[in-house]
This record gives sequence, structure tokens and C-alpha cells, in this order.
Amino acid sequence: MPRPALGRLGTGVAGRTRGLETVAAGVRETPGRTFWHPYFGELDALDWLRMVAAHLHSHRRLLEQSAGAEV
Repeated sequence: MPRPALGRLGTGVAGRTRGLETVAAGVRETPGRTFWHPYFGELDALDWLRMVAAHLHSHRRLLEQSAGAEV
């Protein structure tokens, strides 16, 4: 199924995605260094990255659905 065109929004998202991918390439598990999340508990850097990726994917899907919705 083709994705709806998001215009300038899509361009900005693509740039941010490339930036996130660059940072993500250097992230490794750090079980001794964690930070508390109110819902998920203790997360290390890789866990945070996984959570952020899932969160962004969810928002992207909602934006695409909204862009394709008829008004």
C-alpha cells in the first residue's frame, strides 16, 4: 500500500530519521547505566532507543492516516 504524500512534513521527517539512524548506529547495551521510565521501569540506552523508535513509528502511522483522510 503506497504511503500518502506528506509534503514538507515528510521531508522534515526524513531528515530527522537520518539523524536518528546515525545516532542509533552507535548505541550499545549498557545494563549498568539505566534511567527510570515511569511505565517501563529501568531502561538502558538501547532500551530507550527501542522505545523511542516504536513511539515515533506510532506517530508516523497516525500522521499518514490523517494525511490520507478525507475531510
